[in-house]
Amino acid sequence: MTDKVYPSAKPTTTTTNGTATGATNPPPKSHLYNPNRLPYRPQPTPRRRRSRRRCLCLCCFWSILILAGLLLLAAIAGCVVYVLYNPRRPTFSVTTLKIYQFNLSTTADDTTHLSSTLNLTISAKNPNKKLTYFYDPISITALSNNLEIANGSFPLFTSDPKNITLIRSSLSTSSQVVDADSVKSLRSDLKKKIGLPIKVVMDTKVVMKMENLKSKKVRIRVTCDGIHGVVPKGKSPSIASISDAKLNFCNAMRMRIISATIAISFRRRCLCLCCFWSILILAGLLLLAAIAGCVVYVLYNPRRPTFSVTTLKIYQFNLSTTADDTTHLSSTLNLTISAKNPNKKLTYFYDPISITALSNNLEIANGSFPLFTSDPKNITLIRSSLSTSSQVVDADSVKSLRSDLKKKIGLPIKVVMDTKVVMKMENLKSKKVRIRVTCDGIHGVVPKGKSPSIASISDAKCKVDLRIKIWKWTF
Repeated sequence: MTDKVYPSAKPTTTTTNGTATGATNPPPKSHLYNPNRLPYRPQPTPRRRRSRRRCLCLCCFWSILILAGLLLLAAIAGCVVYVLYNPRRPTFSVTTLKIYQFNLSTTADDTTHLSSTLNLTISAKNPNKKLTYFYDPISITALSNNLEIANGSFPLFTSDPKNITLIRSSLSTSSQVVDADSVKSLRSDLKKKIGLPIKVVMDTKVVMKMENLKSKKVRIRVTCDGIHGVVPKGKSPSIASISDAKLNFCNAMRMRIISATIAISFRRRCLCLCCFWSILILAGLLLLAAIAGCVVYVLYNPRRPTFSVTTLKIYQFNLSTTADDTTHLSSTLNLTISAKNPNKKLTYFYDPISITALSNNLEIANGSFPLFTSDPKNITLIRSSLSTSSQVVDADSVKSLRSDLKKKIGLPIKVVMDTKVVMKMENLKSKKVRIRVTCDGIHGVVPKGKSPSIASISDAKCKVDLRIKIWKWTF
């Protein structure tokens, strides 16, 4: 091993005939300095732009988090209200129905008129302990086979907690014209032993008060059927039979809420409990998923890998036509692509990669790359030789290829890579996910002689279509 000798910075002197002459340094060597080399100019560091996908992910995350929070708060509020107040709808039952008059009279012009008088008593019960109902005036109608036989009303009233209110009303009609079919039906029913089938319909609006909170007015309809009555004899009224109305209470007494606006007016307790627990569990799961996603995002900040084309060399690109006018393509390309893992705590495990080079959607070469592991903050160079031999090309593709080869920029080339990837986050591994990397904006010309031509990659851009699922999260 020899030591390198560097020239001194100071000029050396030699003495000739007693006179000292200064010797200058030798001229700089050409291999140390290149006069044609451009001066180094540092390039400005490109600013990292916030990706659209990240903004979309953040927007979706916060939307899900807010929605889950609102659902959870609504479920908790509903649970508190249900436990504290146990709200139940009011109940109605027919107490008595007396028929004082029921006359069908026919005039000289064969027109039948109905005159009737009925006295109705219905009990309205409020089964709640802390809820008060405020009823508007009630419109009451008595029907028989959908024919109105009497009507009346009852003034507004308040139903206090654990209170029963008796609704007494006189229903009547005078000289009401009845069509022939209804007359026939009424007379047929009057001949029966059980008498006339009667249905009572009550329409009103109600407000519910829960301590200092009041609901809006809600329309309700109470329908009472299963009642039968006969025509009174003499001046004594006939008392209608309400035994079926009591026995078939669930079928006979139905309260239909036409436009319900109170969330706590539950129709069935079991159904309400089922809905409540379903919403509570769903909201809890959404909230837990959102919190877990937030923690994972903050701790790991997962980002998808990036790819870029480093070099593409074309060694062979031949279009040959045989005697039967069939064109064959033979090509050889050397491709180098860099795969970067920008994450700090995430590792990617790639399966073998299938690589295809295309030009105007025509496959011009293909190859592969073996499986590899991309560690955090690591760059892996993917070097592969792509080739095809005696590939038959159709006439349109041949015309397009030859047209592109005549251009100055050369042939447009697109590189497509398909593989599967597994992401490891400490001790947690995802399932295999298919990804496709598409790199376009590459142009190459046919090589001349044995030297390969280097494709232009200045406009090359690689797009990664990647979907990584960890549990139920997709990045």
